[in-house]
Amino acid sequence: MVLAIANDSHLMADLPWIAESIQLRNVYTDPLNVLQAELLHRSRLGRRARQRSRPARRTGADGHDCGRGCGDA
Repeated sequence: MVLAIANDSHLMADLPWIAESIQLRNVYTDPLNVLQAELLHRSRLGRRARQRSRPARRTGADGHDCGRGCGDA
């Protein structure tokens, strides 16, 4: 679609040095992007696990956190 709009046979046909630069850059950035996605995935899984393992907090009738003794006496 972009090629049709630009009326070109390939992107950056008039700027070959930029196309080459991007191709060279992608060799380094593509693995970093994959690593970033994996680390974000692991981070989100860890956050969910921590939220599930956290005990429920008790609140008093007024809605405040009870801490260690909300009507236990």
